[in-house]
Formats: sequence, C-alpha cells, structure tokens
Amino acid sequence: MKNKKMMATLTCFVVAMAIVGCTSSKSPDTNKQKEATTESVTVESNLENSLTQNNNEQNKEDENQTSESLVRKNENQTTEGLIQKNESQTSDNIKQEQNNQPSSESQTVASKESIGIKIEDIDSKADIADIYMDEVRYYAYKTQATYEVYYMSKNKELKWNKKLKIGVTLEEGVKSQILSNICERQALYEEASKYDVSLSAEEESEANEEADYYLENSSEKMLSKVNISKERLVEIYKKEKIAKKVEDILNAKEKNSADEMYQQWKSKVTIVMEEPWGKINFSEKIMEE
Repeated sequence: MKNKKMMATLTCFVVAMAIVGCTSSKSPDTNKQKEATTESVTVESNLENSLTQNNNEQNKEDENQTSESLVRKNENQTTEGLIQKNESQTSDNIKQEQNNQPSSESQTVASKESIGIKIEDIDSKADIADIYMDEVRYYAYKTQATYEVYYMSKNKELKWNKKLKIGVTLEEGVKSQILSNICERQALYEEASKYDVSLSAEEESEANEEADYYLENSSEKMLSKVNISKERLVEIYKKEKIAKKVEDILNAKEKNSADEMYQQWKSKVTIVMEEPWGKINFSEKIMEE
C-alpha cells in the first residue's frame, strides 16, 4: 500500500537491496547466518558504491576535493545542490511556483524550526532554499528505522560506527546519502514551474491521507524523534510528489536526463551544513525487537 511510507525505502541504495540466496550442504542455521552476513555486506557495499560514484563525479569538477567531503560539507564546495534560479523568470512561472510553495501557515510552522541545510548560489551567495530540521529529521530517522528493520529481519547486528572501505563510518555514509537525496528532491521541486508541474486535488488529498497514516501508525519513539506537525508533513509529501513528476518528465525525454541535470546543478550551488545537522545521529535505537 503506497501510503505505508514508514517502512518504505528512502534511498536508492536501500531500494537496490536484493535477497541473496545461499545454498550449501551445511546445517540450516549455518546457512541462515551466512545469508544474513552476505546480505548485510551487500547493503553496505551498495552504499559504498553509491558514495564512491558521487565522489568520482565530483572529482571531475574539483580534483582537490577529498572523500571526507562526502560527510562534512564546507562553504566552498560545489557538490550537492539545487539549480540556480533564473532571474529572468516570467510572471507566469512565478505565479505557478507560488502555487507549489507551502502555505503561509506551514511556513510559520517551519520558521519555528532551525535550519539544517542552506542552499546558496555559488557566485552571489544568495539564498536558494532552506531545508528545516523537521524535514531533515523525517528523512534521517525514517532511514535509520529502515536499516534497523532490515538488519533485525536478518538477525544481524547493526553497527553504525563500522568503518566502510571508503574511510567513513556506516552512519556517516548513510547521512551523506540522505543529504544527497534531500538536495536532489529539492532541486527537482524547484524546477516544477519550468515544466508547469502542479498537483491535482486528488494528489493533494493523498498527501493529507499519507500524513494522517504516518502520524497514526508510527511508534511514539519515532514521532518523538521526528517531531513534526501534520501541516509540515503534508508539505513534505507534496514536495515528494511534485519532484517525482518533474523527474518523470525529464526521464521521459531521455533516460537518466534527471540525473544528468542534477550533476549540472551541483556546480552552481553551495551547500552549507548548519550546526543542527551535525547533531543528527543514530545512536538511539528506534525500532523494537
């Protein structure tokens, strides 16, 4: 059921996880243990591959950037980000963009939150977008819960401080991928007016229903960790839907067109990781055994 978002996979590397079958003459318990180990390694390998790919793409633009920038972003980096807004945008596009923006009520709620991620134009330093911490917490802790459920299902211990081959911990790697996904989603969302994308009444109603489902079916611990209002949650779901529509339009023209455009965006923005982002960690378990 599409509304069951809590258990939905947030990141591409989790979506890509496949069950690895194991056949052996050993005992069933041994086979089960081997399978769990193999699959957890596959998950971590997929994450490493994703982070390595991101790093290799950035190295083409900046040979001096190190793998550490996958986790700690400085003010001069040009990796993750959104496309620069066109100053010559027409009044019709401005009107359409305003229709896609959060309501004043939602903006008021968001303004009470700390800014977690700031997107700036790389040249002018003008603000392009602010990602508030309630949105960051939603994606971060949903991803944490997804990992916990997966590892529990394989009877495998989840070690967030485990070092990956690329030199970062599992937690750092996952946070880096969460950052990338948030920025890419925001980038697609910002392009909605260019492609005349908006939501139908039915789609807006779906976003409202999805928010209700999340709030009614999530555990108390999850809700406490995320700490988000229904109004803001609805806006996040609307943003997801709009971003997906834009992505589909781009990829319908040419395969991987959305990703290629996103690579261009990276060179036009600066991502500033504000202090609250650094406080996100997965040390406190969310899901019960």
